[in-house]
Amino acid sequence: LSLAECAAVLGDAAEWERATLSREVLVVPVRDGADPHALVQRLGGTVKIAEVWRTIELKNGERKNGEQRALPDDVDAAIGAFILDRTTADRKVHFGFSVHDAGGGMARTRDVHDALRRGAATQKAWLTEHGRKVRWVTSRESTLSSVVVAKNDLLPERNGVEVLALVAADRVLLARTLAVQPFEEWGTRDYGRPGRDARAGMLPPKLARMMVNIGISNLESRISKSVLLDPFCGSGTVLTEAMALGIPRIIGTDASADAARDATANVAWLGERIRTRHEVIITQCDVRKLSSCVRERVAAIVTEPLLGPMDARGLHDLDRVVTELRSLYTAAFVQFARVLAPRGRVVFIAPSFQIGNRSRAVDIDADAERSGFRRVSPFPLAMRDHPVLRDAADLPYARADQRVGRRVLLFERE
Repeated sequence: LSLAECAAVLGDAAEWERATLSREVLVVPVRDGADPHALVQRLGGTVKIAEVWRTIELKNGERKNGEQRALPDDVDAAIGAFILDRTTADRKVHFGFSVHDAGGGMARTRDVHDALRRGAATQKAWLTEHGRKVRWVTSRESTLSSVVVAKNDLLPERNGVEVLALVAADRVLLARTLAVQPFEEWGTRDYGRPGRDARAGMLPPKLARMMVNIGISNLESRISKSVLLDPFCGSGTVLTEAMALGIPRIIGTDASADAARDATANVAWLGERIRTRHEVIITQCDVRKLSSCVRERVAAIVTEPLLGPMDARGLHDLDRVVTELRSLYTAAFVQFARVLAPRGRVVFIAPSFQIGNRSRAVDIDADAERSGFRRVSPFPLAMRDHPVLRDAADLPYARADQRVGRRVLLFERE
């Protein structure tokens, strides 16, 4: 899902044919030199943005004193010199390490982590000898969280260095963290908004942001004239994330009067915080009558519909639940075809249920196709056969123990 969002935002600026992907890390050359701070502010699914500064090629079987070497002998000195060159003596220097598996496997990743920790004391002493006041930031984990990085002054603007070691099968990439996700802003938009209804279920703001980015990816050149619609707007999470991205005209509808009221409150609350001009229209409307409520063509539809009951008791008749939801979604796509512009996109969440040994997903591809839509891949063409993406066409978003999981689907109107 995060890769799909990166592909939507970076587009042709990234050299996807040269990208490296694991379940933790995406490394891709970017041609236009995107501002890392602006980029991490826009992306919902990216925790850190870093720049690779050295590639260490590792040869299988390379040994020293009869043991496999995790890193070459000169790496400690190279890291120390890197930190010295990118910090100043007028402020205390904070440095730390995060080690990620980029395809090298758990054992090799652990070995690299241990090698870096062994060298840190030497680096700290060496930096002190060169006039730096130094603090080494550590964690029990092999990676430092974005919160730890930000609060311990490990970013460039705070005279800090977080060294990322990305461990692949035949190489280790050393990178420096340039920006981290604005975790306090995300927390405020999630828990600080006035309209919240935990009983009805709430779309996480980060997921909503990813969905909006994917939905508007083909509109970048005309985003200032585009209209985005959420026809199951609930408390307005998609609407507020669209506002934060600068979409000037946004429409939200929902069959529930309470939901429309919460969405209105949340839109007003965010509008006061970001103080930019948006036209947001929110009305109570059943999706089956959407075309009578929305009388204009919209460029994108981004939505999480009703997902069914969240508790096991409500899912005892799973076949009935799936049938009812599919009927609702089919009616929705009939209406989507009437309000969405040609080549417009729909980013739609469909549920998948796990009750004991029973697993069911609500499959709507054929129903959407009958209404004039086709499923499209959210991934760059050069990466669609990558092993990590082999089973990810539906962009799953769920915990392993979750009864009702989400599948993010992307459709385009023909």
